Amino acid sequence: MRLLKNCVVPFFVFVLLFGEFFFFYLPPVLAQQSLSDENEKKRAFNEGNNFIKLGRHGEALAAYEKALKIDSTWAKAYYGKGLALKGLRRYPEALRAYQNAIRRDADFGEAYFALSRLYSDLEQYDDAIGILQKAAARQPDSYKIFYALGLAYDKKNQSQEAANAFRRATELNAKYFWAFYMLGNALNKLGQYDEALVAIESAMALKENTHLALALQAEIFNGKNQPEQALKAALQAKADYAPANFEAGRALKILGRYNEAEIYFLEAGKNPAWKKNVAYELEEIKRLRQN
Repeated sequence: MRLLKNCVVPFFVFVLLFGEFFFFYLPPVLAQQSLSDENEKKRAFNEGNNFIKLGRHGEALAAYEKALKIDSTWAKAYYGKGLALKGLRRYPEALRAYQNAIRRDADFGEAYFALSRLYSDLEQYDDAIGILQKAAARQPDSYKIFYALGLAYDKKNQSQEAANAFRRATELNAKYFWAFYMLGNALNKLGQYDEALVAIESAMALKENTHLALALQAEIFNGKNQPEQALKAALQAKADYAPANFEAGRALKILGRYNEAEIYFLEAGKNPAWKKNVAYELEEIKRLRQN
């Protein structure tokens, strides 16, 4: 009995001492460790961002994965991981990384945008449209999401849906050149030439990429069978810009000025992407001369 009493006292002393340790000393130690992890996580994440800017995707991937080992719920780190994997052309893994980012932050607009862009690059346009529709429902005021949605519809040749999405993007951001330009392009495909011209004029007012807008304006005027206006617009673009030279050739062909048309078509044909269209137009001029 005496032995038991002798054991009980040291036990209570032990409890008191270690209770004091856990109560007073352990929380600051844990807090310090948590702060250290947080700093290390941010440092690894910033390293990943810097490596992405330098195009060093393998090192970026390692940095983002280091951050995720510390915090496996960090949406931005999954997004960065997706960028790195895409840069390494590991596309299925990149898709999963972007999906993980969205799973952890359902309002992460950049992740939606990156995921849809990768789907489009892989020609999985229905998947791109589906994810962007979800994003638009959550962020109805994001012009970037509606612009990306328009691009996906445009890839599927759904010009009316594309026009609707681009128009919404212009309503949300009246200073975004590409939304107006692509709206004009979609309306041109629909044969809605007057509306297309209004969109292109809005794009030109922003004074960005003017040669692109002028070439599309020329294409629209040619579609309206107004070759004089088309030629005027095309000749204001860059002298070596193939689309503008091609539209100048089309306008001159409509006007019956075949020799001049050939010069512009040949100039456009210096761009390999336009050789097939140019060959067709030159054959058409030969046929017209024979009639």
